[in-house]
Amino acid sequence: MFPLSTRPFLLWAYVVMLCLPVSVLAQTVSQKSTEYCSVSYTNGCTDNNGLSSVTINGVALSQNSGCSVGGYGQFTATTTSVSAGQPTSFYIAVLDPNRPHGITIWADLNRNYSIDLGEDLYLSNGPLTGSISGMFTIPAGTASGPLRIRVLSAYNTMPFYPCSTNNGLPVIYEAGETEDYTVYVQGPITGLTTTNITGDYAQLNWNSLGPGITYEVQWRQQGTVIWSTGNAFTNSFQPYLQLNTAYEWQVRKTGTQTFSGPINFTTLCTPPYYADATPYRAVANLRWGSSYGPGFTLQWRAAGTTDWRTTVSTSSNGSYSLTGLTANTAYEWQIQTNCSASVSSTFRPGQSFTTLSCQAPTYPGVDNLLSNAAYLSWYVTTDPGRTFRLQHRPVGNPTWQTVESLTTRTYSLTGLTPNIPYEWQVQSVCSPTESTSFATGRVFTPLCPIPLQPSGNPTATGASLTWQIN
Repeated sequence: MFPLSTRPFLLWAYVVMLCLPVSVLAQTVSQKSTEYCSVSYTNGCTDNNGLSSVTINGVALSQNSGCSVGGYGQFTATTTSVSAGQPTSFYIAVLDPNRPHGITIWADLNRNYSIDLGEDLYLSNGPLTGSISGMFTIPAGTASGPLRIRVLSAYNTMPFYPCSTNNGLPVIYEAGETEDYTVYVQGPITGLTTTNITGDYAQLNWNSLGPGITYEVQWRQQGTVIWSTGNAFTNSFQPYLQLNTAYEWQVRKTGTQTFSGPINFTTLCTPPYYADATPYRAVANLRWGSSYGPGFTLQWRAAGTTDWRTTVSTSSNGSYSLTGLTANTAYEWQIQTNCSASVSSTFRPGQSFTTLSCQAPTYPGVDNLLSNAAYLSWYVTTDPGRTFRLQHRPVGNPTWQTVESLTTRTYSLTGLTPNIPYEWQVQSVCSPTESTSFATGRVFTPLCPIPLQPSGNPTATGASLTWQIN
C-alpha cells in the first residue's frame, strides 16, 4: 500500500481525471472498456490486494493471476453458460488470502451497457479473508444471450457501488481489483411445438439454447403420474407412443431444475403402415405392420367384384390366415385399425394376390441308397392341406405299390430286394377330387454290397477277421 502521506495527492489526481473528457480518460486507464463504467482505487491492486482467479459454474473465467493494470481487467475470451432462474455457483480467490476483502458481483441485467445499483447478484458478508464461494441467481425471465458480469473486490471494506461515481459524486476504494466477464444466459426454453403427429410417434420441438447444449425431455399420457424420460442432443425429440392417446410433454436443459411446458397433443388412429400377403392354393397368410391397437378389421373379395365378400374382426397384432379361398383366383383385401369402440382408422389396401393351382412335385431324387432301402425326396412350394401320393414297383411289375397321405416332401422306402431295379413316381393331392400328374423319379437298384477293407489279427490259437460293409 502507498503511505498515508501520498493519498491526498492521489485523490487530487483522481478528481482531475474525472474532469477529463471520456476519450482522454479511456486512454489514461489501460484495459478499461469504453462502454462500461470504470472503478477507481486509491492504491489500485498493489500489495496483493487484487483477485487471483474467478470461476463461475466450474469454468475459470479470469486469465490473469496477478494485478490488472489500473486495478481493472476485462476478460471476455472465455465464457460459460448460466440458466436464468437457476442457482449459479462461483469461486473467487484473492492474491493475499490473509487480507480482508469485500466482494460484490453485479450483472448488466437490463443490457444497457451500464452496471447499475440494484443489479447486484451477490454481496459478501462483510470483508472476509481467504477465498469466497457461493451461489448467485440470474433473475428468471432474463432473456437468453451474452451478459456482462462484474466482480469487484475492495480491501477492508464492502464495495456497494459498481462504478467510480454515484449520483455525480466520486466513489474511490482504497485498494482492490475489478474484473469484467461475459457469460451466456440460457433463458427459459421457448417455442415448444408438436409436429408430424402420427399414430405411434410425434416430433417434439423447441428453440435451441445454443450449440453443445443437451436437454431432458419428459412425456406421459394425460391423467397419469409417471413421466417417461429421454435425452436430446438437438432441439427436437421423437418418443415412441401409443395410438389415439392424449399426451403431455415438457423439456429443460440438462442439469437444471425447471421444465418448460407442458404441451398437450393427441396421437392419431392410423392404419397399418404396410400390408402384404403370401398366397397358397386355398389359403393366404396376410401380414401387416402396426402399433398395437385393440383390434383390426379385415375385408377381402375376389378381384373385379364390387362388394367386400367377408369382414373379419381380429385382435391379432400383425397376421391372419385367410382360408376357404378358390385356387388360381385373384383376390384383393384391406385392413383398418380399431383404436376404440368408436374410433377406427381408414382402410389401408393390402397387397393383391392370386391363389395357386394344385402344383405337381418337381426334382424327384434318390439318396442314401442301401441294399434294402432308398431315401426319396422331391420339391414343391408349401401349400397347407395338400398331401402326396407315392407309388413304387420293381421294373416290369404291372402293379404299383402306393403310399397315401404323405405330408412331408421326403419318404424312406424300405423292404427292397437287392440287385433288382425299381421305378417310382409321386403326385400332389390337393383335395379328394383334385390331384396333379405324377412326377417320375429315376430308376434305382439296391445293390448287395461288397465287403470292404478285410483284415486279420492272428492270435496264439487262431485269427480275428474283420471287414466293413455299407
